[in-house]
Amino acid sequence: FLQGFYPHGIIFEQARKCERSGIGDSGYEDIKVYLKGPSAGQSTMIFVFDKVLGIHHTGDAKAFQEEMVMYIPRGHRHLLQDLSRKLEKSGSLREYANTCNEDCPIKIEYNACLDAFTKFRKYHLAVASRYLAAVLKGTGGSDFRALLRCVIGNTEASRSAS
Repeated sequence: FLQGFYPHGIIFEQARKCERSGIGDSGYEDIKVYLKGPSAGQSTMIFVFDKVLGIHHTGDAKAFQEEMVMYIPRGHRHLLQDLSRKLEKSGSLREYANTCNEDCPIKIEYNACLDAFTKFRKYHLAVASRYLAAVLKGTGGSDFRALLRCVIGNTEASRSAS
């Protein structure tokens, strides 16, 4: 169950058709659903921290994060979209910290915040490694260790230039 139902999916037999899906509101049909299973990558607060701190993910980490956004509640997705629009206008904390000189308190505190977030992500990797050691795969069969190392690297790379 913790592996989710991916890539093979699970079939809900005779599920009620959903009007919002455009199928109509009458009748029943078998519906195949693909779910990746539980993941800390589905935590809205992690997305918020990344956005506000100006942490940009690349490669598999970016693709995984974009996919996990689809697993969070619709209202949370709207929050992230609104936050993204506002940050496009105002800039992230990273952008602001990079405008300061080397000994600026904002830059020092920003980098301390990134250090703490990096430490949190390393702790998460350690916990996930212990917890998932028996199955050797993460959410939906992903290589969680490589993915989390990439996320940690992206976080570390976001430090404000000194």
